[in-house]
Amino acid sequence: MKKYLALALAAALTHTACEEKQTAPQQPSQQAAVPQQPTQQAAAVPEPAEKAGNSIKTVKIGEQIWMAENLNIETEGSVCYGNNPENCGKYGRLYNWQAATKACPSGWHLPTREEWGKLFHHADGTTPAEPPHQSETSCKNLKSQIGWQNNENGTDKYGFTALPSGYGTAKGTFALAGTYASWWSSTEWDTTSAHYRDTGTADDADDINYKSEYLSVRCVRD
Repeated sequence: MKKYLALALAAALTHTACEEKQTAPQQPSQQAAVPQQPTQQAAAVPEPAEKAGNSIKTVKIGEQIWMAENLNIETEGSVCYGNNPENCGKYGRLYNWQAATKACPSGWHLPTREEWGKLFHHADGTTPAEPPHQSETSCKNLKSQIGWQNNENGTDKYGFTALPSGYGTAKGTFALAGTYASWWSSTEWDTTSAHYRDTGTADDADDINYKSEYLSVRCVRD
């Protein structure tokens, strides 16, 4: 497993199949364009999650109940992509790891690395195994039907509606909206780094990044 990965994802654009990455991606040289918000709505379970007056769509996938959209609750340690509030409406907010571990509403939690693996295995139709969780088709099945550049939209088979929300760095820069999505896990690598899950134009991976970087958050039901 790679250690001290500065989330950087141009290599995500070169993968040709949904599989686990074994080498760190290179830092992208420029920002990707921000796509429009997908309009398809995921199938929700009867009781939506709520916090701070916000109603959040949820969906059952296998034995897990997930939020069907990226978290968009303003907290300390969270930002909008490009510091543009309109992007929070499109993609949800981006959170550093410390903020992500506290952001999920009561009754929900930030997924562990293993819980992410279970989701991606279900979406791929394979049996869970020890990390890293190799999956060849899950990225297509979990991605939204519109919004991804280069004709890399998914089928959104399960209503997870993964959006290409990009990421932010501790230095205040942003990149890859339109071509890349990433979500924190609660599983730490060490005192400065933690595991996360990501999906590029045609692949997904289990990886490690500095806790100071800004990624999306999806919560799973307790």
